[in-house]
Amino acid sequence: MGWQAGDCFDCAQLLCSLLLGVGYDAYVVSGYAPKAVTLVDQTADTMSVLLPPAAEPPKAAPEPKKYAVRPRKVLESRFLKKKEVRACPRHRRIL
Repeated sequence: MGWQAGDCFDCAQLLCSLLLGVGYDAYVVSGYAPKAVTLVDQTADTMSVLLPPAAEPPKAAPEPKKYAVRPRKVLESRFLKKKEVRACPRHRRIL
């Protein structure tokens, strides 16, 4: 990333890691496709308009994401808390 150079696979990996960091599901797919896929040949496919409607499966609870962004921690200073306790007038009477 420091060189700001790379081939398409390097750019795909960088994009996926950025998307995963933000909370999206992202994958890098690499390989070869048959000729029918590359030419978008849909002659053997059946038209979905001619098929009867399929029953929808029952919806299940969504699975927790594997790469979810964690919520931020609340950063509190113990020193400031002690300082507030010491500044309290009720605390001064006890000491």
